[in-house]
Formats: sequence, C-alpha cells, structure tokens
Amino acid sequence: MRAIIFAGGKARRLLPLTAERPKILMDIGGRPLLDILLRQLRGCGVERVTLCVSHLQTAIREHLFGAIPEGMVVDFSVDAQPRGTAGPLLLVADWDEPALVLNGDVLTTLDFADVHRVHRSSGCAMTIACRQTEVTIDSGALEIADDRVCRVTEKPRVRVDVSMGVYVVDPSVRSFIAAESVVDMPDLITSLIGAGRAVGAYRFTGSWHDIGTPGRYERAVAEFTDTPEVYLPGVDRDEFRVSHAN
Repeated sequence: MRAIIFAGGKARRLLPLTAERPKILMDIGGRPLLDILLRQLRGCGVERVTLCVSHLQTAIREHLFGAIPEGMVVDFSVDAQPRGTAGPLLLVADWDEPALVLNGDVLTTLDFADVHRVHRSSGCAMTIACRQTEVTIDSGALEIADDRVCRVTEKPRVRVDVSMGVYVVDPSVRSFIAAESVVDMPDLITSLIGAGRAVGAYRFTGSWHDIGTPGRYERAVAEFTDTPEVYLPGVDRDEFRVSHAN
C-alpha cells in the first residue's frame, strides 16, 4: 500500500510557530507529527510514502534521516510553485494504483487500512474520509414557506459532514488536474462529480484533529499526550512527554 502526504504548505495561521519549521514537523507529545503519521501508516501496511514538499522542504529531508520506520520507503515529489491542495498529485511519479492521500496536518485514530479496503471494493474514483461536526451559524436562521417567515432560530447549531483531509485516490483523477493551474481538492471533487465519476464517503466517529490553527493544535497536543496509546496502539506512554504549543 502507498500513501501520499501533502507537506508543502506555509502554515501561515500557525505563525510564528511555523516560521522556521513546516507544519508536519510540529511537536505532538515530544515527537514531530510526521513521525506519528509514518508509524501509523506503517502499522496499517503502508510500505511507500511520497511526501509532496515545497516550503521548508530541507527541514523535512534532514529530519527523516533517523525517522523512517523499518520496512518503509519514503520519497519526495517537489512542487516548484503553488499548485493548490490537489494540484501536487499531478507530479507524483510511479503512481498506478489507488493510494492513501493525507493532508500533513491531520492527527486521527482513523483506520487507514480500512478506508483503503472500502475504497478498493467501491468502484469510486475517490473516497473521502468524513466526520460529522456541529457548526454554529452566527445569525438568525429563517424558515420560509411561500415567501412568509414561519420561524426564526437565533444562532442555531447544525450538524454537517466535513472532510477529514484523508482520501483514497485513484491515479486516473490526474486527468482532471490542469498542468498550469492551481487546483484545490474541492475543485477536483466537483470536476469528478460533474463528469459522472463516483466519489465515496467513509464516515468516521473517532478522534480527529486538524492542527492548522493554534487552538486546534493545542487541543491535539493535549489529547495525544493524555492517551498516546489510542493513536499508536502498544506504544510505551513514557516515550511521550507533555508538550506545549508555545
């Protein structure tokens, strides 16, 4: 099994923490997030990982010298210019079967192997891991019928399915990515659906963190530090120390 990880973003929302280190090397319980991801992926059977890098790629390369799990090969795909959140897929070499595709800011207990298995049996061009979350609408929501307001609810909370930043993607989707354009993942998904290609949803209810903002990062650190064995079954808790976002 193969995984592709997007690790080229500038992580501006996490500045100054990411001024000199990429988001994927942010400290989680005393270890960079990348180390945790690689151990999780190796544990579910991934043998090859391709890191799509650009900004601060030297720091990632230098760190990896002693951080690759046994039995795993890690290589790189370099983006010379910004290509969006899906565009880097166009540059991935030797890709001829469905691969796990992950954003480099995800900390989760998701069973990557099961997502891959479900995708392989689905016939879909892409499968999106998703999780239901509550969103507050910061205005009065109106219920309208026949141009008459029937009800108003102030700042309601609604449940929506959100992408976890984890996908299984067939290499054929590259035909929907223009070579000279910036293509984000929503653009690619919309193009696939518009062309009649099936896009599957893998629903998940376990732990998931997107560490893209200081608040989310702090919550991820706290939860991982409290229960590292939930994310890395069989791990020695003493391997991880309390970590602070600052």
